[in-house]
Amino acid sequence: MPPRGNLSGARLAAALVWVAAAPAVQAAHGDIAGFGDGVLHVLGGRVHWLAAVAAGVWAMAFAWRRGWVLPIAFAAAVAAGAGVGAAGGASSAVDMTAIASVIVLGALIATGRTYPRAAAIALVAVFGLVHGCSEGARAG
Repeated sequence: MPPRGNLSGARLAAALVWVAAAPAVQAAHGDIAGFGDGVLHVLGGRVHWLAAVAAGVWAMAFAWRRGWVLPIAFAAAVAAGAGVGAAGGASSAVDMTAIASVIVLGALIATGRTYPRAAAIALVAVFGLVHGCSEGARAG
């Protein structure tokens, strides 16, 4: 489906910001010592905000009326992933996967590529799960 409105310039600018910022913001978080620091990192960690905002921006490319579904799926998966990560279910690859998710979402925004509703929700939920696992493991 074609994207709603004329967002091509905005899409390209957003994608470039996400691609350029993702590696730098994840590497700059420093040590996290406990649950409180983990929560503060998620709230202040730019890579997680970039991914959440990207899920919302990408939702605007879909023609369905329920654009809020993708950001809600992302947030719910982050919460679930935090539990998995805190329980020790996160691997060492989750940080790089979190960065990759921001890059992929930026590319999807830039290209205006859409998928069927279930596939888009699943993709965003997997990315949210990765972000949650990453921070749950730190907060653990």
